[in-house]
Amino acid sequence: MNGRQARSSLPDLREKTDRQLIVLATREIERALDLAGRRAFAEAEAMYVQAKTLLDVARAPDGERCEIEARLNRTRAAIERARSAARTFTQSASC
Repeated sequence: MNGRQARSSLPDLREKTDRQLIVLATREIERALDLAGRRAFAEAEAMYVQAKTLLDVARAPDGERCEIEARLNRTRAAIERARSAARTFTQSASC
């Protein structure tokens, strides 16, 4: 492969990598939601952070990025709601 071919391959490779990062981020979001529903808050939080990090690295098209960021925000809210509900339940059970 000569230099010109290598340079033309790099954008293709970056595009493929970005797509894979977006897929991974989306999977981590789904895992975080599942873990929050099972009250595994530390793990859910870790998956949320992982998804956010992957999305920060990926070059997603604006529309897709907005959609995934909205899903991330909903995931964060779901984790907080589940954590709050668990605390409320624990506090009322101890009375």
